[in-house]
Amino acid sequence: PDAVLPLPVIAFHGTGDKHVPIEGGVSPLKKGPRSYDSYENAMNFWKSMAACQNTPVISEADRGSVVKTDYRGCAEEIQLTFYTLKDWEHHWPAPYFTTRLKPGDPLYNFDATRLIWEFFRKHKRPNTGGVSK
Repeated sequence: PDAVLPLPVIAFHGTGDKHVPIEGGVSPLKKGPRSYDSYENAMNFWKSMAACQNTPVISEADRGSVVKTDYRGCAEEIQLTFYTLKDWEHHWPAPYFTTRLKPGDPLYNFDATRLIWEFFRKHKRPNTGGVSK
């Protein structure tokens, strides 16, 4: 379906994910002809869908292990937020996995679930009817 209004988007991807490589292409771990677009192309797709005009605000945290890319100034005041997690593999980046890291690890206790909840509490879909036609 074609989108009829832009939606807020938050996404996470680890640079060490071998199941869905961040640079795109064929996964060395999946069987069959499955191919993936790059994380950068995915960000550009959502940026285009939301008609974002501004340069993103890029910030680093946890000693450079977390890079946050925020697009603001998009249509309908939509915000797009993309997290890149250095060396993170194909696991959900929340305490079930992140508390298994050594306490000194920059991603120790990282919680994507909490970040998603906070994001959507602030960035709700405009109340204009359906989202697709």
